[in-house]
Amino acid sequence: MKRRLKVLPTATLALFTVLLIVIAIIIIYNNRDIPLPVEYREVVETTAFEEGIAEHILYAVIYTESSFDAEAESSVGAMGLMQLLPSTAQWLCEREGAEYDESMLTDPEFNVKYGARYLKILYDRYENWDAAHAAYHAGFTRVDSWLEEGTAVINEEGQLVGIPLESTSNYVNKIREVREKYFKQLEEENNENT
Repeated sequence: MKRRLKVLPTATLALFTVLLIVIAIIIIYNNRDIPLPVEYREVVETTAFEEGIAEHILYAVIYTESSFDAEAESSVGAMGLMQLLPSTAQWLCEREGAEYDESMLTDPEFNVKYGARYLKILYDRYENWDAAHAAYHAGFTRVDSWLEEGTAVINEEGQLVGIPLESTSNYVNKIREVREKYFKQLEEENNENT
């Protein structure tokens, strides 16, 4: 009987040690910097240059909106890499006198080009990336009213705070974080290549 009692604490201690090691591995794994994807590089680089938008901003929108799935479609009907609504894409094409067909929304080149174009229009409207991203997510009429009413404000750090719509607030916070990560990642990549 005594022998069994000695084995039980040893087995418990061994199990506890293994559990601590597993937890430590999980913590280390979750805290390491995993590079974000940079798919569709040629399309993003070309569009960024043509539209005058930094690459890290386009990558952040694509990553946040579709996780680089060109066939993605949201519950509200937004499509493609940058999750453009068909009505927005059609309006942009009509504005430029370009042809439009809804099937074009899943074409990466078309989607990124017109998504970036719309994002640039929003940035030019607010001269602030957080506000532009909020408008990209919730519509510019909402963002206009939030800013006019003082519900949401742009703070001293240039961040849009006080967004009353939780999903848009979460979106802006997430895209800000992803935008910063892409900026650092692309900067490091650029420094390694020079």
